[in-house]
Amino acid sequence: MENDELIHYINQNFQKDWLKIENEKLVLIYTGELKKFLDNKNIQSELDLHSNHNEKSFQKFLKSEITYVSNNEKLYPNSFGLTNAPLFIFNRINNKKKQIAVFAYKDYAVFDWVDYLKRYGEVKFSGFLNLLESV
Repeated sequence: MENDELIHYINQNFQKDWLKIENEKLVLIYTGELKKFLDNKNIQSELDLHSNHNEKSFQKFLKSEITYVSNNEKLYPNSFGLTNAPLFIFNRINNKKKQIAVFAYKDYAVFDWVDYLKRYGEVKFSGFLNLLESV
């Protein structure tokens, strides 16, 4: 599947008021259910999110369609050559569980994505990997 087709598929099937794909970038917007989740859990930074309880809650919030990966320990089986970059992995196509795309936060060494999201209203995960390219 070509990148344009995959982006279109993700936007049709995964888009929420707080999540969209633009120009091969995952954009998280500090609004709606995401804002409510972060505020209710008092999550101010990645460190707050990565606490065991909050990360499990965040995964439940995302449901099984999207996987959030925060660190090397969890990255290893899906590292795709990346290091500590937080990832969002999209996991469904045509109602079948299958990893289809990865978006990595390329600015992870400079900015805390949760803090950035809360300060500026949105954050972009610009490292895009199409896992269906060879299919």
